[in-house]
Amino acid sequence: TTPAAATCLAPQPGSWFTGVGAGAGHTSVLELTNPDSGTAIADVLVYGRHGLVDAPRLRGVSVPGGTSVQVDLAADLPRRDELSLDVVAARGRIGATLLDRIDPLGRGGTLQDWLPAQSEPSTSNLLMGLAPGSDARRVLAVANGGPDEVRVSVQVVTDRSVFTPKDVPDLRVPPQSTAKLNLSG
Repeated sequence: TTPAAATCLAPQPGSWFTGVGAGAGHTSVLELTNPDSGTAIADVLVYGRHGLVDAPRLRGVSVPGGTSVQVDLAADLPRRDELSLDVVAARGRIGATLLDRIDPLGRGGTLQDWLPAQSEPSTSNLLMGLAPGSDARRVLAVANGGPDEVRVSVQVVTDRSVFTPKDVPDLRVPPQSTAKLNLSG
């Protein structure tokens, strides 16, 4: 399918993305934009299943004034697990968006969409609903950039109530890592 354009967010000191891919079936391209005339520098921290991922090519990414730079994560750090990114403007201002592609190998066409960044981590997030009857894989990816393990609980919000699904366990996320929870049921 054709991706919708991401909402252009104002440049910010930091941007977070979760559920990012860098493998054959799930790839993501990070786009860094510098709206100013001077060169901006971005540091991208990558969180994986086992903690911070060594990604030296994503530190000190130079973005010339008035341009955008694309970072293909599959080319720079190929991995199969879900990742999270913390994009930090080390110098100047950086706007960040992400083109996320899922290719269900042998099961249909590629799905892709532009994902906006979250400006900072939060202890509570309200996510868009999932279409009923969809065959899509439903996985929640959660990042923990802090020094301590966190526990995540999922609640479902409907027009009539808020409840915790009985078959969805709490998710424990180790420090500085990404964990995923299957919500497919």
